Amino acid sequence: MLDILVESSSFRKVVGNLLNRMGIWVQYISKTNLSEWVAKERIATIIDVGAFDGDWMMKWRKIVPNARIFCFEPIPDAFKELQKKACSLSNLKIFNIALGDFNGNIEMHHNFYGPSSSILEITDTHIMNYPFTSRTKKEEVKIMRLDDALENEVLRMNILIKVDVQGYEDKVIKGGFNTFSKAKIIIIETSFFKLYEGQPLFREIYSEMERMGFTYAGSLGDYHSKIDGSVLQQDSVFVRK
Repeated sequence: MLDILVESSSFRKVVGNLLNRMGIWVQYISKTNLSEWVAKERIATIIDVGAFDGDWMMKWRKIVPNARIFCFEPIPDAFKELQKKACSLSNLKIFNIALGDFNGNIEMHHNFYGPSSSILEITDTHIMNYPFTSRTKKEEVKIMRLDDALENEVLRMNILIKVDVQGYEDKVIKGGFNTFSKAKIIIIETSFFKLYEGQPLFREIYSEMERMGFTYAGSLGDYHSKIDGSVLQQDSVFVRK
């Protein structure tokens, strides 16, 4: 059994009930130190999709200091912050591109609250829960398939992929099928409500991960509605069976 860090009380009471009604069985995992767990899995390559300003990247650099890290961030101002943090680090490569299921250019909705930026248009549900995300501007960015972006890179096993792309998860998976198929751990933000137009919900991501040979292992954290306390999103963890 793999141990991961889970917000067990809220997860069991709220998310667990919802997943059970959806016909998904969840095995709850006792509290374990995340750093120890990841170190035990001997992660040698980390792929950070939606790296934003690099905070997540810096955290994981401390957990697995010898891992090779690849970061992808399309928003120019966030990428500049990522560059500042990356310049002092070795064994790291950053890409100023979005990831999806084709290569070219695409229009992005750059939110004035940066972390809510997405290729997809934001929904009223999102704005109702987070009013400070109501303002966006459109911006053209470069987009690539993950498999093509990493075609000439050496990916040492074991691989951990983190995805935080605000509703564009299915397109990232489709364009990176070969890379995802090599991964041992995937941490991906999943939603239980439509926060972006046309986004896949948890059940769809769960099904796709199952088809690719991964099993659902819990959550690293839940994001609750500011209106009624319901779980809107979570950082779902999937591990290779």
